[in-house]
Amino acid sequence: MSSVHIRLHNPLTPPLNLRRPFRRSSFAIACLNVEVEAENSNALRLDSSKLGLAKEVMEAEAKVLVGTYARAPVVLASGKGCKLYDVEGREYLDLSAGIAVNSLGHGDEDWLKAVVEQAGTLTHVSNMYYSIPQIELANRLVAASFADRVFFSNSGTEANEAAIKFARKFQRHSNPDAKNNLAFYPTSQTN
Repeated sequence: MSSVHIRLHNPLTPPLNLRRPFRRSSFAIACLNVEVEAENSNALRLDSSKLGLAKEVMEAEAKVLVGTYARAPVVLASGKGCKLYDVEGREYLDLSAGIAVNSLGHGDEDWLKAVVEQAGTLTHVSNMYYSIPQIELANRLVAASFADRVFFSNSGTEANEAAIKFARKFQRHSNPDAKNNLAFYPTSQTN
């Protein structure tokens, strides 16, 4: 635990250089920085009072959050469509769709309206209960796919666990007298 204490109280190393492109190995990780401003762009104007704010935010975060992976030295403040804006006014393209969960972009008005409308009725209902929107979505997914039923999960982990359970259940149903073994690739284990 003392190593965590030491890590949390040490300054950021190496010192932050916000003008250097963030790299991991030979691949650039940061999004494309768009320098050219299109007509009617929503890009924020560079405000000299905000210069250095990104470094200040990153240093403040290092005091209260455990660093678990390398990050691009960018502090995002807002977004519209596929564009992101940092606290210092620079514009970027969101080429990762927010870790692949934001396919509609940022600030989509139809999505926002639907979320506000639904949040005014029910924000979340566990799969342990019945709900009409869940059945409506399941019907739409069945109609648009090969499946005759769907399974909702709240994470990739839950989906993977369910897939293993479904596969084992199918195997037991198909071959009730067979022995059941669950095998993993040798390198999937950690020391």
